[in-house]
Amino acid sequence: MQELEYYDILLNIVEQDQFYDPGLECEHMRADMEAIKSSIKMRLIVDPDTVLNEQNDLKKSCLELLLRLYGTSLRIKTQDSKEYGKRVMKNMVIMTMTHVLEDLFVFFKDYGDLTMKEL
Repeated sequence: MQELEYYDILLNIVEQDQFYDPGLECEHMRADMEAIKSSIKMRLIVDPDTVLNEQNDLKKSCLELLLRLYGTSLRIKTQDSKEYGKRVMKNMVIMTMTHVLEDLFVFFKDYGDLTMKEL
């Protein structure tokens, strides 16, 4: 899903040990989460059928990303690395991403269910 593409790309960067700014990425994830929620609420007014059909795909994408996150988190925690600060920063990004994706999953689930009842 295009809405969750940023999280997939960032997780790839974290997994491959590429350069990123953990503080900036954590702030961006939180802002992106709110933008996704607002976008879906606005689109729901214009085209409810399409948005409600997308809800299942979005929930599935969230779950797939969460599964990858948990695996990455376990790999980081079991690494015997002397770069403690780097591990802490990775954990900060992973924990923030986990929180954001869990929040989005609940939003996709609950918002879709409530809206179906209201329609």
